[in-house]
Amino acid sequence: MKKIVLFLMFQNILIDFAFADCNLNLTIATGKYIEELEKAKLTNYQNNSVCEVLDYEIGQCSKAQKVKLEKAFNVKEVHRNYCQPHLPEPAYLLKENFMKGAQLYSWKEFQGFHWYALLPGTNRPKTTKELISVKSSEWQLLEKFKQLPPAVEIGWNILSTVEDKQNLEFSNPTKDALKRVMKAGAEAKLKISL
Repeated sequence: MKKIVLFLMFQNILIDFAFADCNLNLTIATGKYIEELEKAKLTNYQNNSVCEVLDYEIGQCSKAQKVKLEKAFNVKEVHRNYCQPHLPEPAYLLKENFMKGAQLYSWKEFQGFHWYALLPGTNRPKTTKELISVKSSEWQLLEKFKQLPPAVEIGWNILSTVEDKQNLEFSNPTKDALKRVMKAGAEAKLKISL
């Protein structure tokens, strides 16, 4: 009987991986881990790396997958409350800061995560340290788009504006993620050019 249950569980995992953008098992495990740390008052074991994994994966999940997550742990409480101190502050985006447009950078880290940095357009070159300090997951980026004033022009991965570009592996995300970002930009009436 145990072999059948394990086989069925394994098949469920394969189905989730085959059709999912997010790793559902990892997301659930991370959410439960953070919940348990909160219950045990061991928040010093909770750090930005764990919260970044959760934030990144939640941003990749479909609506159906998010329903499954809600059944496994309290997503709102964990993601929006417990993790908030460990995630980058959502930037308050003032129209005056974007008179020269915006610059969007994306890169892939060795773990395979794609990160984004959205900065006001300036004439000065950026450093990779500066980009990493404001890195966002896809979900955070799409939230920032909603805060930008309409008609802002965004140049994406204009590497001539990066001082030490050899320190990051700049690249566009997957085709699906690229479509989501471009669609969200269009919905926010932003002008994104690759």
